[in-house]
Amino acid sequence: MAAMRILAISDIHGRSLGPAADLARDADLLIIAGDITHFGGKTEALRSLEALTGQTPVCAVFGNCDHKEVALALEERGISVHGRSAAFGEVVVTGVSGAPSSPFGTPGEYDEDELRALLVPPPVGRTIVLVTHAPAFGTALDIAPAAGHIGSHAIRDYILAMRPALHVCGHVHEAAGIDRLEGTLLVNPGPFFEGRYAEIDLVPGKPPTAVLKRR
Repeated sequence: MAAMRILAISDIHGRSLGPAADLARDADLLIIAGDITHFGGKTEALRSLEALTGQTPVCAVFGNCDHKEVALALEERGISVHGRSAAFGEVVVTGVSGAPSSPFGTPGEYDEDELRALLVPPPVGRTIVLVTHAPAFGTALDIAPAAGHIGSHAIRDYILAMRPALHVCGHVHEAAGIDRLEGTLLVNPGPFFEGRYAEIDLVPGKPPTAVLKRR
């Protein structure tokens, strides 16, 4: 596997992706972990995605604040990893969109069984990167003020069973950070509408590393 630099963003909420395209010029892969729109659909998502130049490969899922038809925009652009995988040499990126059901009834919600069914078993012998909007339950990245842990049990179980090298998520704005679950590096870059993002390095023979940054 060749070394890979990943630019990871999440929670754009309808803002321009132009700055992400600029930041990703020196990256090998741009990961978008959901909430591309702010309660928008396919048209809004395509408008936001227009800013991506195509110079850097992109993998994306939609979030709970995206209507599920945003999946069509991601598929049209050829960047969706919702319920599927994409290979980049020895690195395979797989993912699932949305977030667990909540009292708020946001449009991109799934129950845990639906999330579990959408998570694709990765191929053997590859470096696996998992991209989801929701964080794994019971980590430092899923703690919401006044609500506690609100992450996904299905995503946590998948990580423990499949042991991806890296998990990129978003959803909980206040829980931006870096954590580990067993051997998996967990990264919530924080909301991109506040200028937050993460740079992640995959280097052969070494654990992944990540740095949180802000424009």
